[in-house]
Amino acid sequence: MDSYALLCEPLFDAFERLGVDAAYADEERPAVHQPACYLRKLHPAHDVLAGGRKISGNAQYRQRDSVIQHGSVTYAREVGRHLGTFADPPDPGAFRERVTSVREQAGVDRAEAVAALEAALGAWADAHEGGWTDAELERARDRAEGKYATDVWTRERTDPTA
Repeated sequence: MDSYALLCEPLFDAFERLGVDAAYADEERPAVHQPACYLRKLHPAHDVLAGGRKISGNAQYRQRDSVIQHGSVTYAREVGRHLGTFADPPDPGAFRERVTSVREQAGVDRAEAVAALEAALGAWADAHEGGWTDAELERARDRAEGKYATDVWTRERTDPTA
């Protein structure tokens, strides 16, 4: 699970910048509700807690020498909005006990939270702010119009690797 530790370094740096005391879960915890990401079983390899509650979840897909990591960070815990997506939602109290947010932990506005994440990721990747070249923008427009703006892509696609 070394790749989780490496790829989550900027996340923990951002939490530190915001004054959020966060760490990986110290033990597995049972699911509260399926299939809700934040309410699934907690795992020490990739679930990040603050104040004993989940603030970030991460996942990886690996194939050969490649790793794709994605994750989420809860800025504002909106219980009704989150649970309103389920036909048979879990108890709101269970959600409140399981999930926290950056706003709750750090008391910062969204812009400050985003700035901390951007700064941490930029420092970690040794990146600098730049812009798109005209050629890059043109290729992106062509790709969007030729592939993603089609009914085949949005409604009829069956091969998830296409």
